[in-house]
Amino acid sequence: AQGIFNSGASLGAVISAPAIALLYLQFGWKATFIIIGLFGFLWLVPWLLIFKAPPERHPWLSAEEREYILTGQRDESAPAGEEQAAPGWFEMLRFRQSWSVVASRFFLDPIWWLFVSWLPIYLAATFGFDIAQIGFSAWVPYVGAMAGALFGGWLARYLLEKGRTVDYARKLTITLGGVIMLPALLLTAAAATPVSAILLIAVILFGFQTAIGNIQTLPSDFFSGKSVGSLAGVGGAAAVAGVLITTELIPRIIEASGVRCWCRLRSYRCGYSAAGFDRSPRRTEPGDNRSRSPRFVVHPGTPGSGCTTNIWRTVAATLTRCAATRRRPRQPARARTSLAPTIASSKDMSYTPGTPRDASPV
Repeated sequence: AQGIFNSGASLGAVISAPAIALLYLQFGWKATFIIIGLFGFLWLVPWLLIFKAPPERHPWLSAEEREYILTGQRDESAPAGEEQAAPGWFEMLRFRQSWSVVASRFFLDPIWWLFVSWLPIYLAATFGFDIAQIGFSAWVPYVGAMAGALFGGWLARYLLEKGRTVDYARKLTITLGGVIMLPALLLTAAAATPVSAILLIAVILFGFQTAIGNIQTLPSDFFSGKSVGSLAGVGGAAAVAGVLITTELIPRIIEASGVRCWCRLRSYRCGYSAAGFDRSPRRTEPGDNRSRSPRFVVHPGTPGSGCTTNIWRTVAATLTRCAATRRRPRQPARARTSLAPTIASSKDMSYTPGTPRDASPV
């Protein structure tokens, strides 16, 4: 059930990526925001129709379904007094099982939001994609995510039906998801074409959803009743905290280390280091009628920069090619490098396909 639930978010991303690109190209960004917001309000109608009553009084539930939900899927063989016991917040966090959920969400969820936030910028900065190309390419990785969500749920259920314990089924599925993600993350750093990069990201999100669906199910494996929602909420808060911290650290690490490179989504391999961007007017030639869709200029990194540790340099040297160029000359204050990518107008962002990637903007 958790796998089906998670696949819905991926299905929404598959549909929304090209839809938003088309809306933007036809009506502009302001109208796109309004239209998407109206769709959110329209969703209230089926929501209110379906969730019009709690399980105790919902007319669509059979007696068996109602009993199954209200009992919290508890172990019927447990003593009656133990069934009803629901540990409080502090008592719940005394169990190491609870911290396994919190830690997993804290460290794993930033991977998902890394691609949600940076994938369009990555495609534009690395391969020169415009808005239309991004819209009709960015949906592909989420097909992998949707397949991973369904696969993770199916695999855990299959193992349980074969007589394996819940502990074995969860650990094997979560570990498999991590094993799928790691090599794909490293190979993405060496992707030379848009097709290979997009397919590798699809594999990464496949592995992520394989693991995360089972992690999100752990609270119901450990506890029952209200404690399930409490632990799930704490895990969700930990996930948000991890995303906020990594988002804040990326520009600070770049600024402190002097590294200005787009490592082709190798942020996790580099200890959450990321890319630096400059915004400059697009270079146009007389008679140039190309679309003025937003594009980006990327300034590669510095020779010998600390993008990886010595260990990673040895292990992943053949898989990564971090661009190394001379340190950029000091610029006037008004043209200083912006370390965090910023959404701006089409006049502020540019990238000219065919030019060397180590060239400074004119």
